[in-house]
Amino acid sequence: MKIALNGFVIFFLASVVWADGKAPDLSRPLSADECVKIALKMSPSITKARAAVTEASAGRQSAWSGLVPQVTGQGNYSHSGPGSRYSYSSSQYGQINLGSGESYSGSLSASQTLFNIGTFAQVAQSNKSLEAAKAGEKGSQQQLVYNVKQAYYNVVKARKTVQAVQSQVDQSLGQEKLTRELKRLGSASQVDLLKIQVQLSQSKTDLLTAQNGEAVARANLCAEMGIDVNAPLQVVDEITYEEKTPRLEDLLARSRKQRPDLTQARATLSVYKAASTAAKGQYLPRLSANASYSYRDSKFPESWKVVKDGYTWSTGISASWTLFDGLITHANIRTANARMAASEADLRATEQAAEVEVKQAYLNYTLMQEKVTLSRETRAEAEESYRLTNEKYQLGAATTLDLLTSQTTLTQARVQEASSLGDLKIAEAALAKVIGE
Repeated sequence: MKIALNGFVIFFLASVVWADGKAPDLSRPLSADECVKIALKMSPSITKARAAVTEASAGRQSAWSGLVPQVTGQGNYSHSGPGSRYSYSSSQYGQINLGSGESYSGSLSASQTLFNIGTFAQVAQSNKSLEAAKAGEKGSQQQLVYNVKQAYYNVVKARKTVQAVQSQVDQSLGQEKLTRELKRLGSASQVDLLKIQVQLSQSKTDLLTAQNGEAVARANLCAEMGIDVNAPLQVVDEITYEEKTPRLEDLLARSRKQRPDLTQARATLSVYKAASTAAKGQYLPRLSANASYSYRDSKFPESWKVVKDGYTWSTGISASWTLFDGLITHANIRTANARMAASEADLRATEQAAEVEVKQAYLNYTLMQEKVTLSRETRAEAEESYRLTNEKYQLGAATTLDLLTSQTTLTQARVQEASSLGDLKIAEAALAKVIGE
């Protein structure tokens, strides 16, 4: 019941999140790019990254508000008692009125920051924080793309393994039938038949294991895509690729320009530089301009003319300058400079780690290319060896052991070829990720 409920919730969320209002079409085999497209719309990690961008954008909006005029309107009504009115006048002391009364007032005021290093620095910080958040979102997208492609090609590898083992089972069934006939004719022994049957049983066991591995790989892919792990997802079995010979120097140059983590580290450093500037700005004066308009009377104004005749206004420029703050500004400057130095060290470490990742991905990619070439040659040789051995076995010129050995070698070669092709595509995706594409 719990599993069914979770599946319902996932499908419900999927239908809400899907941009065009429709759930993803899983009625046909999907390519890797199609799986990535679905994941980018439905993955929770992307939703979280986008929320961080929205939060940073709101922070920038808040920071910019300090540079635009601040306008405030206010209205007030008051009533005072007691209910009976008493008046006393004296030429010496003036007039005293005690009694009930009403008062109406309204005001409109505006202020504008003219000079405040702290506010300017906050704007710069917010701009760089938004840039860092956008880089983080891009990094999340690239990580998701790699995860989906890795899971996708693991499914393809698992599917190819199932096909290779299924082929072995079919071959073993044919061999069992042939060996029974040869035994009837006296050309094969009971031991030969038992060897074939043992191989058939082992092949069936291997097939079950391969099918289970495919189911697990498929569930992992669904999870990476953000859909129900029990969804009837099918993938395109064939793996195609173009042989590429990238230059390591070009890849390193592209990574320096494109990698989101480097962009994020640079933006973070700029944030701390702005924080240092803001801290130093506390030593400077702050200027602002202000203006106000107000009205007050004992009666509610019946027309604009009454307000116009009874208003008061004022304008001015104010300045504030902290002369001594108990060394808190000095402490803030030291803190900001320390954080800036740490951020510079983080940037250098990120740059070094990026170069290592690019080189590792490049070497792994070139290695996978060589493995694919070798695995194809091995598979072709194994197919020819099995064909010849099978013909010899039918003629009685090869032993059962020779046949079983060549069959096992062929299955292993097919599995290895599929694995090499899948690993090459995963290495290709990893290479694209580490250079920021």
